Amino acid sequence: MTALDTTSPVYQENRAAMEARLAELASEHAKALAGGGPKYVDRHHHRGKLLARERIELLLDRDAPFLELLRPVVLPVGQSPHLVAASQQLVVDVPH
Repeated sequence: MTALDTTSPVYQENRAAMEARLAELASEHAKALAGGGPKYVDRHHHRGKLLARERIELLLDRDAPFLELLRPVVLPVGQSPHLVAASQQLVVDVPH
């Protein structure tokens, strides 16, 4: 049987590092959901284009069943994070 010592300095260091990494990932995920940030959203709109999520909202009826299979994924490449996999959506018909 193994035991985890949550009071050990090694555990505390690893936990702090993991929590920092999770916070960083949450921040990048929020940025991806927001279309990359205001600069990129404004550029897209200035070109007369809608973001993917905006196009999907126009296609679906209000309160229509919708299942998002893959959320945006951001992985660090070098020192700067890059969006490496775009969100993919699937519209499903859910019986009432």
